[in-house]
Amino acid sequence: RVHGETTTSFWNMMRAVRGWAGVVRHCTTTAPKADASRIRTFVYNNRIKDLVRVQRYADANFVLDDMFVDGVIPTIRTFYLLMFGALCQGNARGLTMQRTLISEMKSHGITPDTRIFNFHLGLLSDLGSLGEVIKVFQDMKLLGIAPNTQSFNYLIAAYAKLGLIDKAYAILAEMQALGQKPNEDTMVALIYAHAFTGEPKFPEKLFETMAAASVFPTTTTYNVLLRSYRHDLPFTMEIYHRMQHNKIPVTQDTYQALVNTCLTHKAWKTAAQLTIDALAANTIRRALIKRVLNEFNVSSIAAAKPVAEYLLLNLEKHPKPVMGVFQYFKAIEHAVRLGDREYADLLWDLTQAHGLLPNTRVADIYRQYLNDRLTTLKEPEEALRQRIQKAMEVKVVERPAEEIDEKSDADDENDDLPRSNLKSLDELQ
Repeated sequence: RVHGETTTSFWNMMRAVRGWAGVVRHCTTTAPKADASRIRTFVYNNRIKDLVRVQRYADANFVLDDMFVDGVIPTIRTFYLLMFGALCQGNARGLTMQRTLISEMKSHGITPDTRIFNFHLGLLSDLGSLGEVIKVFQDMKLLGIAPNTQSFNYLIAAYAKLGLIDKAYAILAEMQALGQKPNEDTMVALIYAHAFTGEPKFPEKLFETMAAASVFPTTTTYNVLLRSYRHDLPFTMEIYHRMQHNKIPVTQDTYQALVNTCLTHKAWKTAAQLTIDALAANTIRRALIKRVLNEFNVSSIAAAKPVAEYLLLNLEKHPKPVMGVFQYFKAIEHAVRLGDREYADLLWDLTQAHGLLPNTRVADIYRQYLNDRLTTLKEPEEALRQRIQKAMEVKVVERPAEEIDEKSDADDENDDLPRSNLKSLDELQ
């Protein structure tokens, strides 16, 4: 029933799985009735966990239906797993699923606890239902369910996104009065509160409040600050300098936020230097380097030169091409049109170092460009003749360059896949 296969019962399918054969036999023959019930619930719960792990959330809910049909009593752990799956689903369907699960719990005499409500608050917050977050939090209090730090964090985040910074700090005070200690997530929620109010200065008040509660900023905290204030380049750079001064480790996300902000504000020189710093620290995603070079190729070749030169001088550290073949040779054509021989040569040398083959058109354009330069004699003749000879020896391909190395571009796209901030299922256990 779970897989849509023709089976007489769920247990027939489970018996087909060699690892569970002994458990099923123990449940149905030798175990006492109470133990058998617990083991059957355990088997179902593990099936739900496996389906949630592979993101088959609807099938996980069908297993709950099977439990009811087979007379197996679900436990609070069953609903933990299903609520977590609905949270991971992250859409209106998941929200409907959560509401149905809470009703099912109540109908079976299982009282929702703080964790169940936190799963519900988390999804409401992700979907932007901020008013409903506040309502559900009040319902928790009315039901006598004590909120924990995570519950308060969702509420603070809701007020932050509404721009009610004073209310967010009031909730923080209430949270501490109830003995709940703030954590880094609390700090992040309050950073958003400052950002939504458009406060142009560094949130010293927030850092002082958190320090008094023994919560100190980490790389994650600063990364959130960088993303929140990406509209303000000078302030973004101030945050970065504070990270360096306080010796906070810099990560890929840090450089991604900084470089993207610089590109948005057309600060080409700063973006180039940050890119080189990230390459030197080996903390940059290939997709970001590709975006930087593509942007520079169109807007500022002067900024692209040092990045390309660094890549050429550090091939051992960065052996893979950071752009696809088509992007490289398109950039060479652009440099040739602009008459920038230094950048054209840099890119050509970089493609040859990576073993990338040009098509006939690109090779002819570059060879003709070298021959034109030979007639002007504005550079050492011997070195130029050697370059021409090497260019003539390069193998070419007949098919369009954009058809080559599609895998490289696919890898770049994978680098930019969104990273969920949800905890994994294993951590949840």
